[in-house]
Amino acid sequence: MVVVNKTVLNKAGIDSYPTTWTGWQKAAKKLPADHYPMEFSSFLDIICYITQKTGKSFLDANGHINYSEAQIKDGFDWYKKMVNTGATPSRKWVLDTVGSDSVAATKEFLNGEITGVFDWTALMSSYATNLKPTGMKLDVPPFPLAKGAKTAGVLQKPTMLFSISKHSQHPKEAAKLLNFILNDPAGVKAMGTSRGMPVNTKAQKILEKSNAVDDITKQSVDYMAKTKGVTESRYLELSQVNDAYAQVTDSFGVGNINSTQAAKQVISKVNAAVKQVKSKIN
Repeated sequence: MVVVNKTVLNKAGIDSYPTTWTGWQKAAKKLPADHYPMEFSSFLDIICYITQKTGKSFLDANGHINYSEAQIKDGFDWYKKMVNTGATPSRKWVLDTVGSDSVAATKEFLNGEITGVFDWTALMSSYATNLKPTGMKLDVPPFPLAKGAKTAGVLQKPTMLFSISKHSQHPKEAAKLLNFILNDPAGVKAMGTSRGMPVNTKAQKILEKSNAVDDITKQSVDYMAKTKGVTESRYLELSQVNDAYAQVTDSFGVGNINSTQAAKQVISKVNAAVKQVKSKIN
C-alpha cells in the first residue's frame, strides 16, 4: 500500500490526494525538483499495476505466469513513464542512494524529499516511527488506480505464519503457546505488533486498547480491510524466483535493456526459477 508525507505535500499545495497514477504524475510537477511523490522500483510494484489492468495475480497457485508478454511489457513501460514524469525516482537513483537499505532510514525520506512510499502494511510503523522526531506527519491516501482498473491491485500476504510441525514431540503444548500469544490478552500484548498487526480482530482490539498500535498502522490496517486485493502465489517471493525478476528489473531500471527485452527475460527467467524450485520440492 501507499503512505505519504502529509506535511510536505500540503506545503506544496497538494491538499487532496490523487486517486490515479496519472494524478501522481501531475502532482510531481508541484514539488521541488529534488522531491518525489513516492518511491517504488521493484517488480512487485510493477505487478500491482499489471494486476489492476488484468485483474489477475502474476503467478497462479502452481507457479504459472498469468500475464502475457505484452502485459508485462506494458508494466515496464508504465514504470518508465512514472520515472520520466518525476513521480518516482529511477532504479539507478534508488540503487545509488538507498541501496539495499530501507527507505525509512534514509535522509531523503526523513527530510521529505521522498514524500511517499509503496510498501507492505506491516512495515508502515517503521516509517512513522522514524519520521516522528521531524514533526512531519504521514497519511494514507487512496491506492492509485490505472485507467480501466479491474481491481485495486494491492498484493496481500500473511506477515507471519505460525505452525506446529508434524515432527513436534509436544504438539499440545505448542498449541497452547500459540493460543496464548494469539488470543490471550497477556500473550497478545507481549507479541504486540512485532510481527505485524494480527489478523485476529479480538487481538487487534486488545492492542488498540493498550495503545500498542500507532496511528499510521491503524489507518493502514483499516484501509486494507476495506480494499479488495489479490493474493499472490507462494512462489512469488521464494529467493530463486525473486532473484529472477529482480535482476531483470534492475537491468531495465538502469537502462541496460528495453521493455520488450525485460518482458521476455522475466518470463524465461521466472519460468526457469519456478521449475528449479519444483525439482527440489519433488
